[in-house]
Amino acid sequence: KDIWEISSDYNRIFDYIKVEKVDYTPDPEKKPIFRHAEAFACVMDNMSINYIPGSLIAGNGGDKFVSRPEHLLKQEYEQIAAYPKRCSEELLCALREEIFYIWPFSDGHISPDFEKLLKVGIDGVLKELEERKRDSALTEKQRDFLDAATIEWSAVKRLEMRYADFFDKKSQEESDAAKKAEYQAIAKTIRKVPAQRAQSFREALQSVYFLHMCTQFDDVSNHSFGRFDQYMYPYYKADIENGVLTEQEAEDLFNEFWIKFTPGYIKSRKEGTRSEGQGFIKQNIPENGLTWLTLKCISHVKHVDDGQTMDICGLKEDGSDGTNAISWLAIKAMAAFRTFEPKPVVKYNEKIDQSFMEECYKLLASGHGHPAITFQRNGMKALEKYGDYFEKDDIRNYCHIGCVELGIAGKAYTDPMNCFFNLPKIVNITLNGGYLNGKLLGVKQKSPETFEEFLENYYEQIDFFLDLYAEGTNEANPFYAQYFFRPLISAVIDGCIQNAVLVDEGGSKYWSKSCNCTGLATAGDSVFSVKKIVFDDKLLTLEQLNSVLLQNFEGNEVLRQRIKRLPKYGNGVKEVDDIVADIMRHYCEHVQKLRTFNGK
Repeated sequence: KDIWEISSDYNRIFDYIKVEKVDYTPDPEKKPIFRHAEAFACVMDNMSINYIPGSLIAGNGGDKFVSRPEHLLKQEYEQIAAYPKRCSEELLCALREEIFYIWPFSDGHISPDFEKLLKVGIDGVLKELEERKRDSALTEKQRDFLDAATIEWSAVKRLEMRYADFFDKKSQEESDAAKKAEYQAIAKTIRKVPAQRAQSFREALQSVYFLHMCTQFDDVSNHSFGRFDQYMYPYYKADIENGVLTEQEAEDLFNEFWIKFTPGYIKSRKEGTRSEGQGFIKQNIPENGLTWLTLKCISHVKHVDDGQTMDICGLKEDGSDGTNAISWLAIKAMAAFRTFEPKPVVKYNEKIDQSFMEECYKLLASGHGHPAITFQRNGMKALEKYGDYFEKDDIRNYCHIGCVELGIAGKAYTDPMNCFFNLPKIVNITLNGGYLNGKLLGVKQKSPETFEEFLENYYEQIDFFLDLYAEGTNEANPFYAQYFFRPLISAVIDGCIQNAVLVDEGGSKYWSKSCNCTGLATAGDSVFSVKKIVFDDKLLTLEQLNSVLLQNFEGNEVLRQRIKRLPKYGNGVKEVDDIVADIMRHYCEHVQKLRTFNGK
């Protein structure tokens, strides 16, 4: 109760978790990747150790309270700002008109391999890095990544030991026997994990939280936990069966773990900001390459959550329902505290425990926005469309990252928050034969005589802009990868150490980039309106309709109301729904033909 009252009170949080600035001066003689690693290590070595009274799990705060210092030099920022000078005017026009965005270094939206970390600990990762560095065939760039990752993981271990020393000292200074024992227990736990493998439920919770907190300083706080209940349950089960913990003691530990994510969220909600990672300038100014480093499609004032998703339920290896005691603890904690971080995502399947779902429905019906409920079979079908690229077990084990985007924990880079392709605006461009505001922006086209020709014109414009986006992002990604990195996280994504390649450059087992699209329903409704007004009912020619639209229906209120009353997508009208489905089918088929800068 005391921990929750402090953690959820904006005015009390800062009495226990300091907001501080760690100083670091980048050495111009060193490569950017080593400056990044040193800036990270500087945080690990200098951030304040904190403690909220009553806590049993060490660590609080994260990057919302202490930012990683800048690692780049003034001239490097100038080089980044000047990057768009090498881009075509065609690309810059599309960016100005917000046909799409290019986010060349996409922060967060990844799920480290927490299951592996629980089994091998930091020492296991460092051992793997050292063994890989013995390969004499490594290139200089490969060795740089491995060395930078070693610097960062060693720094995490130092922070861990600083916490252990802190609680050892508190126990020595404490006269109350009960409190003294409590501090000693915390010190013993944090001195063991995450350096070594976890062997109990308490150690597993400590390890996952501490490592999650530290990864934020390598990247941002937007990391996901994968199938949390599946890899945590064995620790819980063993402790309950062996009498190490009672169910109530285990729940108390879990609730404290859950509450630890609240201070950062409360701080962001109150102050109207969230972790920005590498972001600099929020405005859409394509001529300034620094503006490419933040996502401009969301409000950074209102959108303050960090996408710390946590998959629960889903199918087990034998095909049975995976709902377990940890799944229940997550829903009970959310119902008790009504938190927004972390975000449980239920992987619904036909075998799921319906009594569990009833609790989820009650929570949603109460007005709370979580848990998210997704359908495992649909997610699996989506990944199966890539042929044999994803292994069968990995498809079953997929998780959600960010909001509910698909990923595979500890094995994949999917970059799910890129492009934001503007489908409705391309309807306007199609109506104008490739022009927008009097300027040729897309493919120059003749006016169509049939609806089928109009639809083909629309698809031609979509293909043109998708190709333009792919060309633009494929040129930008390698450039920005010279300056921004996440060596710590890369080391716990399958494939990166083996390939000695950072995750953002293609080191992971699975690697893909998305082309998010926006406004699908609006685009479908608009295309259907063109079909009805121009081609079916022949009320106006395409040119006349376009003229009305350019005047924003001024003097044509009757027509506006008529279009407003036309059937819309999602209301069971097959003709409209089929148009939307066809647009999406064409879009996805073209995206799947595209290749990334590293040929994947």
